[in-house]
Amino acid sequence: MIYQKNGISVTFTDGTKFRLDPRTYSPEEINLVSHGHSDHLPTRCHGESVVMSDVTQKLLKLRKRATADILSHASVRPLDAGHVVGSRMFLLEGDQSILYTGDFCTKQKFFSQGAQPVSADVLIVESTFGSEEYVFPETKEVATQIRQCVASCIENDESVIVLAYPFGKAQELTHLLRDYAPFVDDGIYQINDALRSFGYDFRDQLFDAASVTESREPFVLITSGRSTPQGQDGPLRGKRRTLAVSGWAASRGKYFRGVDYAFALSDHADFQDLLRFVDRCSPEVVYTCHGFAKKFARLVHAHLGIDAFPLEKGQHFLSNYA
Repeated sequence: MIYQKNGISVTFTDGTKFRLDPRTYSPEEINLVSHGHSDHLPTRCHGESVVMSDVTQKLLKLRKRATADILSHASVRPLDAGHVVGSRMFLLEGDQSILYTGDFCTKQKFFSQGAQPVSADVLIVESTFGSEEYVFPETKEVATQIRQCVASCIENDESVIVLAYPFGKAQELTHLLRDYAPFVDDGIYQINDALRSFGYDFRDQLFDAASVTESREPFVLITSGRSTPQGQDGPLRGKRRTLAVSGWAASRGKYFRGVDYAFALSDHADFQDLLRFVDRCSPEVVYTCHGFAKKFARLVHAHLGIDAFPLEKGQHFLSNYA
């Protein structure tokens, strides 16, 4: 039985129960947390045990002020999800094999070779970009474009304000723009600092408006905020350009967040990668969740001939789709 409520609940015929990415810790089930984004981290799990990576455990404490022990379970095989640092897919093995991707990305990154498909009877797959218009360029190509854009701005004596999610995209960009020793806001700096203990090297600096204003040199700032940074005496002096990096830029371009430049670099699989991943997992049935769940379920069936259903609230029995 699979249904969506407080995350995703999976029950095998022997009565073993799993709760995937619960918003609130579920004491009657085995809880699995795929990664450290705030919308996937549980609350009220102090002192409990959770199947998760060591990175996710640390981010749970940093971002939710919650603590939990890392649990290993014989029926759960964690796999690299390629989404953000420490992200995991989970292969559940019982009367059927069920692969839960969580948020995932198949493209290579500085911290991961990308998620790899695994044969499973049932696939629960995220579909954030499960629509045909979301096809992203290769990571190396986008990375080169971002570096060239930033270099051009700096050469023109323009500072660059890069808008990015604080966990995931911010670390990619801190690594990508390391030659500029980029400034980062406090939230990003705390996450980068937490990841240093796992061996990740970031050449970042905590943003200091007073020092930047005094130096009058163009700089690079990576921030999750929407506002322009301020100096002690008002807005920072000098010319600035804004740059946003997100998969949503594939359809919205620079109108995404109203910036000067936008690049389609994502921590998620794009439409083609999603279809390819589903095909290579060879599941008997697919459940889609998040984003274009209904549309992607239709497209999976149309392109691959596999039964696919958007995972919505309410119970869904695997036997219904055998």
